[in-house]
Amino acid sequence: SQHTYTPASAEVVKLTLNGEALEGDVPAMIRDGRTLVPVRLVGEALQAQVLWVQQTGQVILTGGEDVIVLTLDATALVNGVPAPLPDGVPAQVISYGGADRTMIPLRFVSETLGAQVEWDQTTYTARLTADLPETAPEPPEEEPETPAQEPEIPD
Repeated sequence: SQHTYTPASAEVVKLTLNGEALEGDVPAMIRDGRTLVPVRLVGEALQAQVLWVQQTGQVILTGGEDVIVLTLDATALVNGVPAPLPDGVPAQVISYGGADRTMIPLRFVSETLGAQVEWDQTTYTARLTADLPETAPEPPEEEPETPAQEPEIPD
């Protein structure tokens, strides 16, 4: 189906994870009383894999053993079980500054992926706290072993 955008205003929200600012090309914002965030920004910050399925209009987040499937409507599946989104505010596509991003409800997704969310009304800041494993550096590639003797070259 054809999608159209309706102009709207929204309050921009500051977003942090473990004290570090999370910023993307589209900011977190409040729409319909809920904080929405770019799915890839928050999903990947919480070390989840993020997949957008264009044909079905779904976002799939996989974090640890949890799988969240969000469709551009007011429901979600969490590990295969239907879960209503708070206040019925769905995942939605937002156009901002020339970029289109799929925005998801912050608290619902973050808490499902194991993070805690605190809201600071005075600064309009959503603070995420998560116990994230340290990403180990990739081990250096080993040099291939060299043969003990030179190969014979036929005449």
